[in-house]
Amino acid sequence: MLTDKSLYTFFRVDSEYKMLAEIREGIDRTLMVWQHRLKAYNNQPSIHIIKN
Repeated sequence: MLTDKSLYTFFRVDSEYKMLAEIREGIDRTLMVWQHRLKAYNNQPSIHIIKN
């Protein structure tokens, strides 16, 4: 499973040049990292993400 540090590494820019990126892949990876934090916990309701 990815961690917050791996999310930082994924989005980190090591180059001074702009590059094309697949935004859907970035969104999917971000949601995978955060999926455990989107679940209901104590008095907080869960958050449901709908991708269309």
